[in-house]
Amino acid sequence: LYSSSREPLSMAAFSLSDFTRHYNSEENQQMYEALPFKEMKLYSVWNLASYLLKRAIPNKPKSWMTRYMLSKCLWKMFSCDDSVRGTSRHIHLDDLLDSLLDAIDALPQKRDSRSDPIFEPHYKLVSIVHKLVHRGVVTPAEGSKTLVATPWARKVPPPEEGAPWKPYILAVIRNLKHADKSNWHHRMAVRAAHITYDDDKDAAAAAGAKGELTHQIFTKTMTIQVWRPENERPGRHFVYTTRYVYFFVALLEQLDDRASLDQLLRRVRKKQGDFINHAKLWEDLCLTYARVIRKAGNINEGHDESVFKPIGWDEFVANTARLEGLSQLAPESITLLELLRDAVELKKLNNNLMKVSLLEDLIADIYSRLYEVNMPNVIEQANEENKEKMKVDHLLMASDGAADTPTPPTSAPASEAPAPRGRTKGIARRDIQKRAETIVQRKLAPRAPVAKAPTAAESEPSHAIGAVTSAPAQTKDTATSAAAADELASGQQSDIPNSLHDSADDESELSEIDDEKLSKLAAERSLLFPNLQDRGSLDPEVEMSAPASADGDGANEAAGDGEEDGDRDEDADLGDEGETMVEEGEEGAEGDEGEIDGEGEGEDEEDNEAAGEEEALGEGDGEPEGEVDGNEPNQMEVDEGGEQPAAPEVDQESDHVSDSEAMDI
Repeated sequence: LYSSSREPLSMAAFSLSDFTRHYNSEENQQMYEALPFKEMKLYSVWNLASYLLKRAIPNKPKSWMTRYMLSKCLWKMFSCDDSVRGTSRHIHLDDLLDSLLDAIDALPQKRDSRSDPIFEPHYKLVSIVHKLVHRGVVTPAEGSKTLVATPWARKVPPPEEGAPWKPYILAVIRNLKHADKSNWHHRMAVRAAHITYDDDKDAAAAAGAKGELTHQIFTKTMTIQVWRPENERPGRHFVYTTRYVYFFVALLEQLDDRASLDQLLRRVRKKQGDFINHAKLWEDLCLTYARVIRKAGNINEGHDESVFKPIGWDEFVANTARLEGLSQLAPESITLLELLRDAVELKKLNNNLMKVSLLEDLIADIYSRLYEVNMPNVIEQANEENKEKMKVDHLLMASDGAADTPTPPTSAPASEAPAPRGRTKGIARRDIQKRAETIVQRKLAPRAPVAKAPTAAESEPSHAIGAVTSAPAQTKDTATSAAAADELASGQQSDIPNSLHDSADDESELSEIDDEKLSKLAAERSLLFPNLQDRGSLDPEVEMSAPASADGDGANEAAGDGEEDGDRDEDADLGDEGETMVEEGEEGAEGDEGEIDGEGEGEDEEDNEAAGEEEALGEGDGEPEGEVDGNEPNQMEVDEGGEQPAAPEVDQESDHVSDSEAMDI
């Protein structure tokens, strides 16, 4: 019953909101909704719980937990307001204190020296006595006499007449904290912080309370260390963590500790399951953080409207671009940029957990303040740009005047009436958000990671890796260019025979023969000089023809004896027109196609050797051309079922040659 009345349940177990019923009214014979009976009040729950606990004490006289829970119920009934108490009678103070003293007397003895004692009744007695003294119900002398019942208050000398109560009670709580060697009991540290802060509530008191909390509850990295003691009621752990965060955030706001507040926000955002009503807690923390940021930058709410509302969209775009490009910002800009970065990171950290309108307003106000303080520099830069533009225009006008008068344009002059103006675009919040994120990325260096900082040993291998990878990159580029040249060369060789077949109806027979001779001559020269690309010629087309010739060589070597017979027949046929082919090849080299341009003495030697080869092959003129046609099937059989397949360029070339010879016949 008592736990149901306290957080996290908060009397929800006694709520009847989901149990409404329909009733008939006897007066007007109409239906109405109402609760079946009255809900149980808070004071009634405490009274019923205390009654049941009193009934249980005779059955369990040695149970300290029963007496301890009775004291908690009596304290709630004693300290509640009259609105909660109603017409019930007041609880006597002696009954309250006697229940606590009985709970301390009922505590079991320590099992051994290593086990921790039970602190709950002792702490409850110290806490209640302090509240009674603070409210003026008892005097400090009477309170010190009551605390003699706990052994950790006996070592502390009682306060004298007129002496302050705070040092005495803090000393008692400090003894309790030292006795808790495992640091499981977190409520002692929080009580000490409240005692330090509640009386004065100034900056010094806030700093002292923060020191009390950082010793045990909050670490330097704002990690919340709240453990659940053995005798703590289920569910109270999350209530305590939420309370502690609220209290600590209030202290940080008073101390203007923005760095600690930022770290605490990140911890709370990640630990959604450690708090009661996490969404409400997160919203309150964001509101507090926004107030701290506004206070640090002296920024009022709605400041962006006074800055951006009078200007138009074009002026906003131009001035913000100049602001991002400024090399020297105003002295106040560094602080504003840091505040702007905190606001932008807070919006990213929020991740739509709460409405972003509050955070967008904060970012817009900070950016408008940054825009405002740097406006003199922006105007100065705009004036300099106008001066430079005027100088350039003056030079252009002078050069136009010195030159001849240009002819007037034939187009009709534009109308002097201004074009119809469209709808004026306003400055939206998303535009301000983009400008804010951009200027933060450009003007501020990213924050260094706290967990691991880059070392010199890690940075040096990165440079070494870059140096090593540069050479393979160059090799890869060279290989890519060579592959492109091979594709271009093969494409040129394959395009010529295809053009013979594709456009045979549109071209004359003579043009077909000429193109065939040129392609055959190029193939034979590549056979004579397979390593021509190593010479480093300046002609790219000669280099491109080399890979194709190498393929032709390999194809001829891979072919069988039947293919050699076919080659001899084809060479015999070409012997009749060897000299003509050379001459036509030279003319083709000088034409638009220019497949084999001779440069230098090395080219002349190639022409001479090619001519000699053709003359040597021309001795077999007497053989009939019909043998060529007869040898063609043999060659095709070798290509289709031979031991090694020939390269595709050679197959196409031989097929095209046989077709052209058939046309000659």
